[in-house]
Amino acid sequence: MAGPGPGVKRDELAVAVGVWQRMSEQLADERATAGSPVVQVAGRAVWLVPDRASGVDESALPADYQRILSAVRQAGGPVECHACS
Repeated sequence: MAGPGPGVKRDELAVAVGVWQRMSEQLADERATAGSPVVQVAGRAVWLVPDRASGVDESALPADYQRILSAVRQAGGPVECHACS
């Protein structure tokens, strides 16, 4: 028994891309409403991270970035990315 043809798979992919785009936009809207500085880059929502400057505290970073810094600080040395999650 043969599976769906290439046209069906292409249609399913188009629907999935549309859903992903709507979810990405919704998340960007929610983050912007919550105060996180989010912009669209190449159609994707990304956080703006403030430039480094003297006198800028880490509290200027988004909460997720602050948690990463805290995890690295607690580790006391280099940390692999998968160990931070």
